[in-house]
Amino acid sequence: MPPQQELSDNSEFMFDEALRRRDRMRDSISELRSRTGLLISAASIATAFLGSVAAKGHHGIPGKFYWAIAPFILSIVLSMLLVVPLPRWRFSFDLGALASVSSASGKDFKAYVATQLETASAANQKLLNGMYIAFGVAAVALAFSIVAWIYLIE
Repeated sequence: MPPQQELSDNSEFMFDEALRRRDRMRDSISELRSRTGLLISAASIATAFLGSVAAKGHHGIPGKFYWAIAPFILSIVLSMLLVVPLPRWRFSFDLGALASVSSASGKDFKAYVATQLETASAANQKLLNGMYIAFGVAAVALAFSIVAWIYLIE
C-alpha cells in the first residue's frame, strides 16, 4: 500500500489521538496551575505564621531574616509566572492555513489537522516541561524558606 494511502486510512485514528493529546495537555496545565495556587497559599500562610513568631522581640527586619524572605519571594514569583497564561501556547489553528487545505478530501484534511495538532502539542510540551521545572524550584524554595524560619525562631 502506498504511504499516502496508508496515511489516509489512519487519518481518523491520528485525528482522534491528536485531540486526546491536546485535551490531556490542557488538563495537565490546569492541574499544575491548581497545585501552584496551593503552593502560593502554603507559602503565604507559612511565612505569615513563622515570620511573626520569629519577629517577636525584633524591631524592623533583621538581616538574618532575608535567609527566609528571599526564597519565599522566589517561590511566589515563580508561582505567579506559572499562573499567568503564556502567550505561546498553541491550542487552535490558523484559519488561513486550514482554508488552504480545505479542498482536500475529508481523510486528507483530518490527517493534515492531526499533524498540525501534533506539532503544536510538541511545542506546548516544551513549555509544560519548563513549567514543571519552575514549580519544582518554587516548591524547593518554599521548603528552604520554612526551614530558615524555623531556624530563625529563637
